[in-house]
Amino acid sequence: MKPTPHNLAPGGQEADSKEFVTRDMCLSRSEELARAILGEDFLSLSEVEKAHNFCFTKNQRAALIETVPDFETLWWLWDEGCVLVATQSSDYNLLQLRAQDNPIMIHKSDKWLARKHQTFVCKDVVQACRWLAVRKEPYLGSMNRAFPEQQQLLSAVEYIPNAAEVTYTITSYCKVRGLRLLKDVSVRTSSVDMSNQSVIVGNHTDDGLSIGQFWDSKSETHIGISSARGLDWLML
Repeated sequence: MKPTPHNLAPGGQEADSKEFVTRDMCLSRSEELARAILGEDFLSLSEVEKAHNFCFTKNQRAALIETVPDFETLWWLWDEGCVLVATQSSDYNLLQLRAQDNPIMIHKSDKWLARKHQTFVCKDVVQACRWLAVRKEPYLGSMNRAFPEQQQLLSAVEYIPNAAEVTYTITSYCKVRGLRLLKDVSVRTSSVDMSNQSVIVGNHTDDGLSIGQFWDSKSETHIGISSARGLDWLML
């Protein structure tokens, strides 16, 4: 059984928030609600800034605060086991994330990512100043299925995130919380490699996060699919 959201009393009423406010004194009211429901699975704006060594502009911060998901959506994210994290102040592709002094990404992926025809590493980006809501684990029931079967599991409000979005979520969580997600499993993403097969992200060991490829027609017990909640984003 899943635990009650960290800071809500029975019936969904917000309870004492002192425990969470003391962890991050820069929380807005909307961020406080997100932290109250999602707990450690909500990464605040100041936590993201510190983890990636940048600062949002005043307008960017205001827009992100205004577009924190509503109460009902936050409950959905908690129930589905999603991490909610703001993206950075500019677009980033996978190579840029790797170059961002990010030791969390495993080095053995470097040569494969750098191949001439691996266009997804530049084309697929984490778009700036948006909220990402990505599952912490493979979609329930998606293991040991081929890609077409896995795609059919997603609900109407979900989409398959690209490799950069999954990588950004996982590495941000590791930087902020010090915890590795997708330890012994990998997830298919919407990115495709030079052979037009799905790019997978996972196998998060002490050495880092691995990025590779797996055939869409095949299945393995350790390969599932990632999903993210579609949100109403404000483009800046």
